[in-house]
Parts: sequence; structure tokens; C-alpha cells
Amino acid sequence: MSKNSWQTVPVSFTQNYLTSQKTINRLLRLSNINSNDTVIEIGAGKGHITKPLLNKCGRVIASEIDTRLYESLITKFSDKKNIQFVRRFYQSYQIQQSVTVKRMSIFTESKYK
Repeated sequence: MSKNSWQTVPVSFTQNYLTSQKTINRLLRLSNINSNDTVIEIGAGKGHITKPLLNKCGRVIASEIDTRLYESLITKFSDKKNIQFVRRFYQSYQIQQSVTVKRMSIFTESKYK
């Protein structure tokens, strides 16, 4: 397989969702994420992790490459002020120099290691 073979595979074949709120809450509890943090969520998907992140940290940058899921996230969290949506593959995302944050964390499933 070539280095960029992920680009030829339909996104729907590469998606897995962590949906257990018990597991999500445990992971967040074990993290040191707090209200001063900006968190980059890689592969926000259906927003299962996004929602509790919004309640725990100061700001979420939700990255999602799938157009359908990206648009669904915007609709689902349109009333939230502490979220920014990014539609691109996480490896091509660059944090703008104009963004000032005290602490930044990255939250993702293990498939993005």
C-alpha cells in the first residue's frame, strides 16, 4: 500500500465510533483536561466525545474529514460558543499562530496514534 493509500479508501470504511458514555466519561476523568484547556478532537465523528469535552474544557477544535459528519456536527452544536469546526484530515491541520491558549490537549481514539 502506498503512503497515501488512505486517500483512495472510502471514509465510511475507516470509521469506528466510541459510543459508551461510561468509557468516555472514564477517559475524561482520567485525563488532566480542565476548563483552561483548548482540546483538539481528532475525528469528532458523531459528537459522542465532543459533547462531554465541551462541558469539561474551555474550547474544542473538532476536526472531521467526512462531509456528512462534519455538517451534522455543525448542526448538533450550533448553539455552543466554545467550539470551532475544522473539515480536513488531522495531519494537515495547522494551529493558527493568532490563537492564544494557556494549555492545549489532543483527544482521539487510538487509531490516530
